[in-house]
Amino acid sequence: MERALNTISARGYQPKAMGYITVSEFRGTDRSVYLVTDGNHRLSALVALGHRQVVVKRDTWACVSLADCNTWPQVQLGRYTCQDATALFDVYVKGVDGFVRAPCPAPILDE
Repeated sequence: MERALNTISARGYQPKAMGYITVSEFRGTDRSVYLVTDGNHRLSALVALGHRQVVVKRDTWACVSLADCNTWPQVQLGRYTCQDATALFDVYVKGVDGFVRAPCPAPILDE
């Protein structure tokens, strides 16, 4: 983090030369959010330096759409129901405020 801060402070954010911050899109029914998949330190440094907008890269395949819940790999494998996967998805899109937690933790399974 400190190295990213020092480099960006001295040279500025240079995504073409140093690499773009990459994101995946989580597309809900009424809005999208973006999850940083590479470049968290650079993004943190930019925020610390007061930046409010930053150029990022999102590959066209890096989009998870709520409408495609039935095709998600873990749903197809039967590890999640579409309802459970949607609830987890909503945490990413809407945040954790008001998320109802289970009364007891799920057991840890060894495979």
